[in-house]
Amino acid sequence: MAFSPQGDLLATGSIDTTVRIWSVASGECLHTLSDLSGEVECLLWHPSGLALLAGSQDAQTIMFNAKKGQAAMYYCGHRGTVTGLLWASDYKKVLSCSADGSVMLFNAKTSEVEMAITKGLSEDQAGVVSM
Repeated sequence: MAFSPQGDLLATGSIDTTVRIWSVASGECLHTLSDLSGEVECLLWHPSGLALLAGSQDAQTIMFNAKKGQAAMYYCGHRGTVTGLLWASDYKKVLSCSADGSVMLFNAKTSEVEMAITKGLSEDQAGVVSM
């Protein structure tokens, strides 16, 4: 679960592969987002509250337009569950980590992989679970 920066919305991710955006004031489900094909593992709001990132077991991250309730961008490149998400300090890049032991840096607007660290994070090849 993740509250929007303004505190008016709550995002939940489910084992049924959906992300739901709720109104905190009314308790109403505003959007049900079903573009992922794996269990939702992590959620992260953009500071504006207009975009929501969701990482899942299907090895991808999706950015949703939180107001429209639509997928806006797909970030692919991991081979395992996406376990953590982080906005770069300029909010123009998305970092994701994975159970496959990799960390990737994506251009938020184009979804292009700008950097991938796939070796040397763990001697026993353990997954990365937090950033």
